Amino acid sequence: MKKNFSGIEEPVKPDGVTEFVGYNFSMPAPIDTGGVKTGWPLDWGTGLTFTQCNFVNRAPPAGCAFVQCNTAIKEDNVHTDSDYVIISGQSVEIKYYANIIYGKYDTGTSNYTYFPSPKELPCEGPEEEE
Repeated sequence: MKKNFSGIEEPVKPDGVTEFVGYNFSMPAPIDTGGVKTGWPLDWGTGLTFTQCNFVNRAPPAGCAFVQCNTAIKEDNVHTDSDYVIISGQSVEIKYYANIIYGKYDTGTSNYTYFPSPKELPCEGPEEEE
């Protein structure tokens, strides 16, 4: 049975399944609604159980049970700053990137909890295209 629904906007729920262990429902980026980052909805109904599932940038279905699931709202490889240096008379831009964690979806309250300021974790940035 398929367990990886990563990047699928509206995945189809498998018939007759009520317990999901180790499934991946993540989306590459959150939804920006008026400057507030939220997860993509997953409307699979109530009464389901999710254990060790990945809900990054996904709003888990309300009225379900969740055990050790990742519900972070985050963006990867965000250009956060630049410096310029002169090399052989040429100005060269040095770009800085971070993975930014805004908060998480609280499955107990079915609401988002946000950090007072997003957490920036420095990273290498996107791979250069040749």
